[in-house]
Amino acid sequence: MRSWHVFDAVARLRPIRNEAEYERTLSMMNALLDVVGDDEYLDLASLLGFELGQCDQMTKSV
Repeated sequence: MRSWHVFDAVARLRPIRNEAEYERTLSMMNALLDVVGDDEYLDLASLLGFELGQCDQMTKSV
């Protein structure tokens, strides 16, 4: 359970509600892109997909 708390403190996987959360999500997404690159089979690729979806929803709602 401790590892989830550590991960959650960094990732904060929640809906984006404001500009600050959007910027934080973009930073996380860029860091994931650096790790995942073109390897869609890497375990972190699904997290990257989630973050992309969150950013996409935010930009469509503005």
